[in-house]
Formats: sequence, structure tokens, C-alpha cells
Amino acid sequence: MVGETVPYDLLDHVVVAWNGSLEATRLIGQSITLLHEAARVTVVHARTERFEQARAADLCAYLRWHGIVAEAATLEVGDGTSVGAAILAEAGQRNASMLALGAYTHSRVREFLLGGVTRHVIEHAHIPVLMAH
Repeated sequence: MVGETVPYDLLDHVVVAWNGSLEATRLIGQSITLLHEAARVTVVHARTERFEQARAADLCAYLRWHGIVAEAATLEVGDGTSVGAAILAEAGQRNASMLALGAYTHSRVREFLLGGVTRHVIEHAHIPVLMAH
């Protein structure tokens, strides 16, 4: 998905939103070659109820095994702030050239009715987004 503007170098700084879901795992598997070409990779992980099950440091170790040096960052999501908004804000603060995330972790009906990270990112991202389901 391409946002309003396309950066000069899409692979300058890729921010990966990680939650340990099957969709996020598929994203990593399908984009490992692309991540290998990135100048910089940051894995962000929002502190939610599943936080301890899927740590960003574990993904960074996996990426390092594939020759990709990635920085891990934990997002503190405040009350009233959506995880999608926190991820986009972090990507903006880090001057990300692209955001990568697993999409539609919840059913599409639930996402449509209640919203969710994928929906928020689709509606508000200003940078290119790579998604996998």
C-alpha cells in the first residue's frame, strides 16, 4: 500500500510492527529478502495483553540469524490511544520509509465493526505499508 508520498528510498528505514501473530510471522517469512536489503530495520512491539508471549527481542535474534541487524523498541500505549495510532506515531518519530505489519489478525467482520490496527493503518498511513495476511 502506498501512502500520499513515496520516499526516495523505500528501504532506508523499515519499521516492522510485531505482535507474534500468525500474520506477522507470515510477513517476516515472505519479506526476509526485502528486509535484508533495508539499510535499517526497527521492530516495534506494543505493550498489550499478549506482550510477554511475543517479544521484539526474539524477532531481532531471528533476524540477526538471517544477517539482518534490527533494533527492538517497545511502545507504551496509553489509555484511549489505539495500537495503530501508536505504531504510526512511532514510525513517524523514527522517520521510517516503510511500515511492515501482519494484517487482519482478527476477523475482517470484527475489524469492520470494531476497528483495529489494520483498519487504522490503512486509513491513516502517510508512508508505504507492506502487509501480509
